[in-house]
Amino acid sequence: YQGVPKEANNLFGNFEPGIGLEQVGKNIGSIYKGDHTNFSPRIGVAWDVTGKGTTVVRAGYSLIYDLLSMSAFMSPLK
Repeated sequence: YQGVPKEANNLFGNFEPGIGLEQVGKNIGSIYKGDHTNFSPRIGVAWDVTGKGTTVVRAGYSLIYDLLSMSAFMSPLK
């Protein structure tokens, strides 16, 4: 789960067409609504066949929802 970014001094803001600029802590609670439906479990299994650590059978499964890094939004424009 990747939550909504927060800032200690409520300096985040958002632009909403029809409303204009909004600031977190003044007229909105966060810059966008968090998505709680993208839960992605991961499972892994390892089995030592001989019990001596010489032969191991491994299996894994993953389902991943990837988001852009927050540095893409937070870095200054050049």
